[in-house]
Amino acid sequence: MITHSNDGGINTSTVVGTRVVLAERLVRRDHLHGAWWPQTTDLQRELTPMLSRVLTRVHSVIGVTLSRVDWPEAPLFFQAKSGRDTNISWYGLGEPNLAVVHASEKTRIVLLLIPPETPEDVALTAMLMSTSPGNCLGTVQALAKARERAQIDHAHQIVRVGPGG
Repeated sequence: MITHSNDGGINTSTVVGTRVVLAERLVRRDHLHGAWWPQTTDLQRELTPMLSRVLTRVHSVIGVTLSRVDWPEAPLFFQAKSGRDTNISWYGLGEPNLAVVHASEKTRIVLLLIPPETPEDVALTAMLMSTSPGNCLGTVQALAKARERAQIDHAHQIVRVGPGG
C-alpha cells in the first residue's frame, strides 16, 4: 500500500512532469475520473509518479488494475519504486486504454490511459473530456472524439491563417 503522509511524504520531484489529470469531483456516476498520459511504455518507470499524483487527492492506494494489452513488456509482478506494496492486477478483456486505481474497497478512480505517442493536441483534448462532469464515453470513444476535435481545430486554424501562411 502506498500512503500519503501529511508530513510531506510525497516526493514532489516525482509528481512534477507526470501527465495525470483528475476530475475536480470524483463522482461514481462518471465513467472516467481523469486521464493518465505516460511519457513511455515502461510501467516500472511510469507507475510510481502516477500514483504519487493520485495520492495528492486520496489517502491511500491499495491497488491498480491495468490491461496487459496496454503494457505488454511489463513484468507480471513488480513493486512500485516507492518501496511500498501496491497490488497490480491485470485484465485481458473489456476496455483498452484504461487504468483503475483502487483507493479503498469502495473508492476507485477510473483513468483514461492515453498512449505515450499520442499527439499533444489529441491528448490534451482527451484529458479535458475525461474530467468533464457527467462524461459517459468509453475509452475508445473518448480517444476517437479527441482525435476528431483536434482535426477540426487544425482545419479551422488553416482556414484562419490561409493557404501558405
